[in-house]
Amino acid sequence: MKSYKTFELSEEPKLIGIPITTGLPVIILTVIGLFVGLALHLFILGASLSFIMHVKFGGLPIRQFWGVLYWNLPRKLTMALFSKSPDSANRLYIR
Repeated sequence: MKSYKTFELSEEPKLIGIPITTGLPVIILTVIGLFVGLALHLFILGASLSFIMHVKFGGLPIRQFWGVLYWNLPRKLTMALFSKSPDSANRLYIR
């Protein structure tokens, strides 16, 4: 008997029980702080930013997070992160 495991929308990726989109500011700022020498300060800043994001957005799903990045980043960053996607600056409206 074969078993196929599928991805359900409720199974968002998590790190230590925290949704990735909520934990990203803490992780990124702490790693930058380790290199700069301000790990504690940037950890506190990242934790407060994560808390604000969690309260405001309520654990934003990863697909919605990628959509926000795609539509709001500058063109050069969008083309670097989403190289296979069309340029988000050129919007086509179909009627």
